Amino acid sequence: MAMYHFRIKSDKKPKGTKISAVKHVEYINREGTFAHDERWKQNNKFVGNFITTAQMPNALDGLNALLYKTDDFGSIKNSERGIEVTENFSHTTIAIALLLADRALNHQPLIINGSPDFHKSVLKVALQDNLPISFHDKLMQETFELRKRENETERRNFLANGGKIVTKRPKYQSRIHPARVKTIKEATKTGFHLPSLSQLPLLKETSEGIKLTEDEALDLKEFMREQYQRVRYDFSSEQKSFAQLTVKKILENVEEARKQQSAVSHAEYINREKAYENRGGCIFQFYCLPK
Repeated sequence: MAMYHFRIKSDKKPKGTKISAVKHVEYINREGTFAHDERWKQNNKFVGNFITTAQMPNALDGLNALLYKTDDFGSIKNSERGIEVTENFSHTTIAIALLLADRALNHQPLIINGSPDFHKSVLKVALQDNLPISFHDKLMQETFELRKRENETERRNFLANGGKIVTKRPKYQSRIHPARVKTIKEATKTGFHLPSLSQLPLLKETSEGIKLTEDEALDLKEFMREQYQRVRYDFSSEQKSFAQLTVKKILENVEEARKQQSAVSHAEYINREKAYENRGGCIFQFYCLPK
């Protein structure tokens, strides 16, 4: 005889707040504010781009959880197979995933599984941001070390030949335009200074301009090209710091979530399944409804 178990769903959350019937219907149909969740799933597809290690196949005790979520720049989740990245990954998302895997997997050489594009992007990000990681695959590790030495040599030669590397983005401070100052008190707040060229009134365009000969124009273009070649912008340290800060926040959130152990993980612990199967101690398990 078939047996069924029914449970009446309450309109209250565990914290006591009520959920309206309209909101619940919207959630079931993925409408209204919940339509975004369906669009997010379509844009963020997990297709098998995993990061793991040989000694530790999974991180964070195999916790099944979404660790990092964005709409258009890729997301990261953890599972029994390792740390997985969606197919719409970005440079920043890969950097976060690599540093997260390095921390969570005890700094072991990383195994990269996934599409050729994912392998290529992982190596590119690790080189550009100079990430302190290593790879399990010998060919990938040799390529990583070779290109790292080449980049360091090229950088030293660039600086030795008078090049300049800009590593910090300029900070822009908003100031009141001189034309909008009406009182002496307002002027003292902005400070007395000569207006810059961009603050001066625009002159009317005229048909006559400074005419250069063909040789002079070529010399000017060559001079500009040489000047631009002597300056290089490198914000890799800034990107690396952001990724490290994000990894720290993710691990703090995971630790906080572990304190609030879910019923699913508790059942896995009792039955010694998934992350707990190596602990032993479960002799018999059986499921049935009460009489």
